[in-house]
Amino acid sequence: MSSRTSERVLWLVIFGVVAGEFALDMVIRNGLVDWVIYFIPVYLSSKVGGRHFSYLLAGLISLLMLVAFYCSPPGIDPRLALTGRGIGMGTLWLLAVLIARNKGTENELQLTDRALRTISACNQALVHASSESVLLQDICQQIVDKGGYRMTWVGIPEHNEQKSVRIAASAGGDSGYLAKAKITWSDTSEHGRGPTGIAIRTGQVVVVNNFQNDLRTVPWHKEAFKRSLGASISLPLKNAGETFGVLMIYAAQTNAFNRAEMELLTALADDLAFGLHALRGRAERQVAQESLRVNTQRLEFLLANTPAILYSMRATDDFANTFVSANVREVLGHPPETFLKDTRFWLSQVHPDDAPAAVASFHKRPALETMVREYRFRHGDGTYRWIHDETRAAPDATGQPQELVGYWFDITERKLAEEALRKREEIFSSIVNQAVDAVVLVDAATGHFAEFNASAYEGLGYTHEEFAAFGIAAIQAEHSAEQIRENIALIHQRGRHTFENRHRHRDGTLRDVRVSARPLNLQGHE
Repeated sequence: MSSRTSERVLWLVIFGVVAGEFALDMVIRNGLVDWVIYFIPVYLSSKVGGRHFSYLLAGLISLLMLVAFYCSPPGIDPRLALTGRGIGMGTLWLLAVLIARNKGTENELQLTDRALRTISACNQALVHASSESVLLQDICQQIVDKGGYRMTWVGIPEHNEQKSVRIAASAGGDSGYLAKAKITWSDTSEHGRGPTGIAIRTGQVVVVNNFQNDLRTVPWHKEAFKRSLGASISLPLKNAGETFGVLMIYAAQTNAFNRAEMELLTALADDLAFGLHALRGRAERQVAQESLRVNTQRLEFLLANTPAILYSMRATDDFANTFVSANVREVLGHPPETFLKDTRFWLSQVHPDDAPAAVASFHKRPALETMVREYRFRHGDGTYRWIHDETRAAPDATGQPQELVGYWFDITERKLAEEALRKREEIFSSIVNQAVDAVVLVDAATGHFAEFNASAYEGLGYTHEEFAAFGIAAIQAEHSAEQIRENIALIHQRGRHTFENRHRHRDGTLRDVRVSARPLNLQGHE
């Protein structure tokens, strides 16, 4: 026999016995223990009905006993009969009180057991959660399936103008309820002054044990009635004192959430908040680790493929390296670990002629200023390479140099090119200075002498210093300033110009000269 069928049979027995006993009591004479049979239905009320059903049944039977007392045929002394019925009614009411209290205790135990089942199932979901969305949906489903609640959902407060609440997950008899609810957490909106909004704003648990008769739930009475929502509890999800969500649980019956169940569900909400925070932290760490991995690979690639060697060294007397980028092997032929193992390796590889100046520059530099040096460094193959070394001190919390960071750059090719150019310049200068003819480089804009050989000033009797202070106009004997400008213009126009002229000697005599000129463009200057 099913439990529903058994319950129906009990109802029939209860009211059948009450009706039968009342009928007998109306026709038989009054006695002392006429009420004994009424114990049967009162006792059976412990099996069916709500907590207060035994009170209602005891009241009904008491009324029927009084009616039967006055309507039944006379028997024993009326006072004795009335006393017996009084004792019977008192006994029935005592039994009803005991049954009601027992039902209350059983109901509380059932509610507590329901909460415990819910917590147990949700803890399993927390342990195996792989993502926030999966965890929230699993929690909602477990609350409905294991806890037997009517509906549940998790809301996240949005910090927009409407202060809306985003539904992150839900389970149970929703049937469009949440889509129509338009729940917010704004205290200026009717839809924000309900249990959800209050829980989000205050961070306090909000219990509504009679959903249809609570003024805070007025906007949702109609839709809640359609879905048999009798009570609700709003549980804030908090981290570091800040509410970042709310767990809403609905029950079909009223007065569904007692103090013990509320405390257990509050603990569940705290566990859920902790789990969400842990998942978010895990997700953030995974993102950070992936970003670090990508950036590390990118940095390693750049370091391996750049000609500059990055390094750091202690800001102490030994200047020991604390880091050297891996490309030092390719550039200088030494593995990076060699610099780190031997605290004096860097100094030992600097050319003996350059080492004193390189070390002295560390002590002479002002604190925290960039220092630039160039010196020769022994390559792994035994040859020396010219290095451009640029260093800056990294300060500690007090602003004092804690470490030196910088880079080495191989400038050997540049140094060789400079040396070759210097030699070519020496050769060219020697050729020009030994030439019999005067060779002069004139600034086209000012007419002053920029460069000249010895024949240029010696042929006119001047010293090098005197001639350096002159220009074309100072030695011209025949051409005016206007003619000089015309000659310069002809040189630019023709690309080459030859003419005869007379120059003034230091002793005042005039010397006939033949001038051959052509324009030169040196670094954008003519």
